[in-house]
Amino acid sequence: MDDWGTTDRLKAEILLGDGAHLFGELFVQGRVPHHDGPETLVEMLNRPEPFTAVALTGGGVVFLPKAQIALIAAEEPPVPDDGGLRRSAVNLVGLELEMLGGKVLTGLVSVELPPTHARPIDFLNEAGAFFSLATHSATWVVHRAFLRGARPAD
Repeated sequence: MDDWGTTDRLKAEILLGDGAHLFGELFVQGRVPHHDGPETLVEMLNRPEPFTAVALTGGGVVFLPKAQIALIAAEEPPVPDDGGLRRSAVNLVGLELEMLGGKVLTGLVSVELPPTHARPIDFLNEAGAFFSLATHSATWVVHRAFLRGARPAD
């Protein structure tokens, strides 16, 4: 069976830039050409399309502008094992993020940058509006435009 056109649903809590909360499911591609397994939430959000669909928990669908999404807490499926190839290129960097509105998140980001450019500021200056931050309680997808500031975590 060809599953290139299928989508997977990810349960999510979505915080918009104006402070509104939504609960529902986001849709990601079941397979992508550049790695094994499904598309990640960060990959979907960093695609060029300006809107994404959310199936709301209470019923119905809403089309959200990605530019208005500040934070998402979602449980993603585990990444398929690549035999450690990508892990060897990944560094974990601790960051404390303060969002517009005052919410503070502290956690780890996966940095895949050359060793000479693997500082926290290099990561924050990377392309792509969204990135993942793993905290003790959840994995958050963060929109860079809604950051008030960031600092290295102790």
